[in-house]
Amino acid sequence: MSNRSGGVRLRLLIGASAAVLLAAACGGSTTPSASTATQAPQPASSAPGDSTPPSAATGEIDLFNTSYAPTDGKDGGTAIIGDWQEATQFNPYYLTQVTEGNVASAAWSSLVALTHDYKYAPDLAADIPTLDNGGVKVPGDNGDAMTVTWKLRDGLKWSDGKDMTCDDFKYAWEWVMDPDNVGVITSGFEDLTAWDCPSATDMVLHFKNIYEGYILMVVAPLPRHYLSS
Repeated sequence: MSNRSGGVRLRLLIGASAAVLLAAACGGSTTPSASTATQAPQPASSAPGDSTPPSAATGEIDLFNTSYAPTDGKDGGTAIIGDWQEATQFNPYYLTQVTEGNVASAAWSSLVALTHDYKYAPDLAADIPTLDNGGVKVPGDNGDAMTVTWKLRDGLKWSDGKDMTCDDFKYAWEWVMDPDNVGVITSGFEDLTAWDCPSATDMVLHFKNIYEGYILMVVAPLPRHYLSS
């Protein structure tokens, strides 16, 4: 996550044991669903000799209609990652070197995955909220500058078999904003006034400011049932 103007409060991570539990979908590897975002219209043809890319000429950029369609993988097994430097810790909110990021990206799931064709695809999320599909409201509800509603996929589990719910994502927000933590980037999280969980799979984020980086803001859920004690 990038720093915002005016600086970012940094917080120290005390509990590096967060990586003990890895986010795992029930029943095998995740298969991102197709986004409901509206297909971008076909760009107008450029004039002869015009080198401007069609997408830039029309202002339309398709971020969601990916051709990425992985098949289910096999549960279990061992992954061996070779890199130029030893990774020293694996908390997804406190990665300090590239090798740690390489390991974390293979071990942790997030709401959204980045695909080979430069798109966003749902991962733990059932879909990606946008203005077009009504998942993002600007201005938001009840005085919010922006309200974002995420829907989690059904049947998500932690590696210890416990259900993964909205509350685990809410706990990540609470943990990042804990004044006893330093070293954690708070961009986006500090703009939230509330994180509601109408159900185990519904998450409603209330922003006091518009935060355009909301899609990748939540790096990973954190297991409240494990870390809170």
